[in-house]
Order: sequence, then structure tokens, then C-alpha cells
Amino acid sequence: MTLSTSNRAEPRPRAAQWPTLSRTVGTAFGSALALALLTCGCVFAALAGPALSLHTRTQALHQTLAGFPNTTKTVQASSTLAQVAGALQVSGNGQPGPVLSESALAQSTSDIARGLAALPLPLAGGNWAALSTNPLRVMAGAARSAYAQEPPQMEVVYRDPFTRYAQLVAGSYSSGQAPAGTVAVAATVPTAARFGLHPGSRLTLKTKSGPATLFVTAIIRVRDGGSTFWQQDTTVLRPALQQLTFTSPAYWIGGVIADPDQLAALQNVFGSTATSARAR
Repeated sequence: MTLSTSNRAEPRPRAAQWPTLSRTVGTAFGSALALALLTCGCVFAALAGPALSLHTRTQALHQTLAGFPNTTKTVQASSTLAQVAGALQVSGNGQPGPVLSESALAQSTSDIARGLAALPLPLAGGNWAALSTNPLRVMAGAARSAYAQEPPQMEVVYRDPFTRYAQLVAGSYSSGQAPAGTVAVAATVPTAARFGLHPGSRLTLKTKSGPATLFVTAIIRVRDGGSTFWQQDTTVLRPALQQLTFTSPAYWIGGVIADPDQLAALQNVFGSTATSARAR
């Protein structure tokens, strides 16, 4: 009996391939997931970063503005009275002649308020308008306490509305009872004390066109003293001792407010070239 051996080789055991494939797929999935998470993180940072920065800057701006006085946070428009009157004449809202009427002044203030309200700004109410003269030297009528090294100076203003910011202490508003050719005015308690004023007092001011007379009808106490009505120009609130340089002479400067019916008288006595208009 002959025994023979087959020449066909026995198959060698082959390494398992599925675990390798699983590891490959698992690694790829993990990489894709990590990339997706990284991308989401970058997108979130890109979106949240500017928003957080804007919020932080807005907060900082609010905190900064909170430390400023009301006058710094006020929107205002200023011009000479001649320019305002001229613009009203062109637009057809003015009255014949140079005098700015109460209705025209109120209309101008309302127009400015509507224009500002149309802007994307958080503007609050409290509109008021003003006309004011330049500081003028007092020629007569002031007490000795108003004199320093130089004669005192006085500013005359008209503000609308006025009476809501003032409380009568003595006298009354003129209601058309002021002597002809004068401007009826009210003075705050500190101004009356410094200049020696009371109802019935007269002050004579020096202007380019000649003497102008103020007739005091009322002494007032301030209401809402922190408002822009009073803080925009504190000369009207209380007198101040002025000295332009170390070597120049010192002098007192104060202010009075024209009575509510004295808009035309203020313009007639001091002229449009001596007054400026302002709306807030």
C-alpha cells in the first residue's frame, strides 16, 4: 500500500479584519463629532462675542452718562433771534415784523421736538424754549452788595414754560401792568438778596441803543432746581462773582426772568440783535 501526501498547502489563519474596520470608523466618527463641536463653538463665540461686547459697552456708556449732569445729556438747538425770525418768515409761520410771537415760538419748539422724536434716540420729554440777552452792565438800581471792583452785570431771559418751575414768594406776574417801555421781570431769592430787589424795583441796563429799564414784579423760589431749566444757565438761578483773569477786576453777574407775557416787550426793548433763541 502506497501512502501519498497532498501537495496542497493548508490554508493559513487570516487575521480578523472587522475589528480594524470598526476602529477606523469609530475614529472617523469621533473626529467628525469633535470637528462639529468645534465649529459650533466657533460660531457661538462669533455670535455671542460681539453681542456681549456691545452689551458691555452699552452698560459702560449708561454708567458714564449717569455721572454727567442733566445739561450734558440734553439735546438743544440754538440760534440768534434774527435767524429764527427770518426762518419763520420764510416758512410762513412768523408774524409781520421782527417780533417773535408766543404762538410762533411754541410752534418752533413743537416742530423741533417732533423732529427729535423721529430719531432712534431715547429722548425724554420736558421741552422748553428760551430767549436771552447778552450780559449787560447795570447803570442804576442795584444795591451796594452787588458791586465789587466793577459795576455788576445782568442777563435777561424769557423761558417758556416758566411758572411751573417757580413759586411766588412776593409780588405777582405782571399781566400787562408793567410801566410802558419797561420789561417786567421776576428774580430768584438769591438774586433779589444780592441786588437788593423787591416788587416795584427798577434796574437800568446799558445797551448799544441806550438805557433799558427792568421793572421787578415778583420774587420767586425755584422749583425742580436740578432740572435743565435752571441748570443750563445758573446765572439766572443765583448770582456769581466773575473775574476773567487774575489781574482783571471782579464783578457780580446775575440774571432775571421776564414775566410770561413779556416776550414782545423783551424783543422791543433789547432788539433781535441782542438776544439769542434756544430750544430744548
